[in-house]
Amino acid sequence: TPAKMWRSSIKERDIGLPANPAEFDIIMGKPEQRVLTHKGIELYGLLYNCDELQALRKRKGVRLTVDLRVDVDDIGQIFVLSPPPAYPIVVPALNIEYARGISKWQHQQFRDAARNKQGHDDPSAWLQAKAELAQKIREELADRRKTSRKRTARHLENLRLPEGTASNAAD
Repeated sequence: TPAKMWRSSIKERDIGLPANPAEFDIIMGKPEQRVLTHKGIELYGLLYNCDELQALRKRKGVRLTVDLRVDVDDIGQIFVLSPPPAYPIVVPALNIEYARGISKWQHQQFRDAARNKQGHDDPSAWLQAKAELAQKIREELADRRKTSRKRTARHLENLRLPEGTASNAAD
């Protein structure tokens, strides 16, 4: 049977998991390559930077091309794969209030909404679009007559709302 064939052909050592669960995000992250500058790394219009990253830049060169791993389900941080034998550097977004907990897709929706409404593409407009969308979702969830509450709730899952509003939306 297929199950018997599978068991006979796979060995326990073939399926290795990282000792540290955080390494799994790095392994499964979307590969990207960017140039590290004095501003840090720009990705999807967001800037990422930290002291450790700037120390790497000073050691290896002023305009260093680096490999990244990105968790597209949470773009609040990226992983920079520094040259061996060093370890990956976890680099937070400079606009962490906006980026923490949102996916790449959500970010694109916020950028599009900001561009359509305000005619420009800047981080303050993204944060405003995020807040407006969160408010719209809360209103949809509060309307008991709506049949689309479950669908609306899916959009709420990964959207970080201001403290206390997620519980209000679920009521």
